[in-house]
Amino acid sequence: MRRIFSCLAGKVPKSWAIGAVPAGRESLRAVGLKKLRGGMLVNASPNDLALIAVMRRYFSLKEEAGALKGRLEAARRSAGDEIGRFYDPRTNETHADEILAWHRLRREMEELMSLAATWGRGGSIEGSSLAATAEPIPPTVSAPLAEAAASME
Repeated sequence: MRRIFSCLAGKVPKSWAIGAVPAGRESLRAVGLKKLRGGMLVNASPNDLALIAVMRRYFSLKEEAGALKGRLEAARRSAGDEIGRFYDPRTNETHADEILAWHRLRREMEELMSLAATWGRGGSIEGSSLAATAEPIPPTVSAPLAEAAASME
């Protein structure tokens, strides 16, 4: 998983930086991945764009699941219930819908991470139904001078 995130962050694993390429993989230059320029990924394949969409969806779900878990945990503490009893939707009818929603979010996050792992092993994820539903948001071209001027106001 670390390799996936380091590639997304624009960093190359040390083993690739010194010229050693993992078995069965081409170098980043041969694949055509280049630095981000002007907010857009140059020479990104449809499979790479599918990964970007998957990871955006993953982090969106992670934020939503974290907020939901925080609300549930605050409710559990205020009620003074045990963890096992509170998080069992059969015994906690008041929060059953939220508990089940949290489980659905976690399940989808696991499926998305599985797709990312498939991409990391060199597999194609662009045909996946989850990758198709997580449409990538077109990158925006930022205006550094306008941003700098706005920050000085």
